Amino acid sequence: NLTPVAMLCRSPTALVVNAKLPITTVSDYVAYAKANAGNIFYGYAGIGTAQHQHHEMFNKLTGIAPRGVNYKSSADAQADLVAGRLQSMIVTVASTLGQIEAGQLRLIAYTNDTYPPTSPKAPTMAEAGVKGMEAMRSFWAIYAPPKLPADILKAMHAAVNDALADPSFTALMARSGATPTVISQEAFIETLKEEITLIDAFFKEVK
Repeated sequence: NLTPVAMLCRSPTALVVNAKLPITTVSDYVAYAKANAGNIFYGYAGIGTAQHQHHEMFNKLTGIAPRGVNYKSSADAQADLVAGRLQSMIVTVASTLGQIEAGQLRLIAYTNDTYPPTSPKAPTMAEAGVKGMEAMRSFWAIYAPPKLPADILKAMHAAVNDALADPSFTALMARSGATPTVISQEAFIETLKEEITLIDAFFKEVK
């Protein structure tokens, strides 16, 4: 029961693959997955997380069935993706930017068009012919211990929003595919409720 303090930024997620695969587009990936059915694996860190939900939605919309592998951490999954033990993940670009720039992973498509113009270039899923993933996103936020006094919560929220206005922070987030997001604490709580609703719906879908 943590106290939601403030949202930092929002980011679309993105399909990334091992760069050694003969895949440069979404259609390439779908064709490859169908041609190698039973031998395609994707990774995610935690059941019901954005990585899990978004790849399962992608699988459903494209009619493919790669086998999901649950990892203790995203870093562990990404290490196996680079090593070739996995073929794909759907992640935030921020978490894989280093591997993308190093040529170890290839960015195939974003889930939606909310990425900053300075982010690595790639089409959206809709532009690539896969519609229905426009609401798929991720966000970073700050939380505090439960029962935080209201005056401290207010001061922390204000301090975070001040930091979000720093041009150097905005530039750093933009390069990583994220957009700093200044909203009220009340709006942040409503966003969390929407995310919980999506997660509940996901678990009902996969049962």
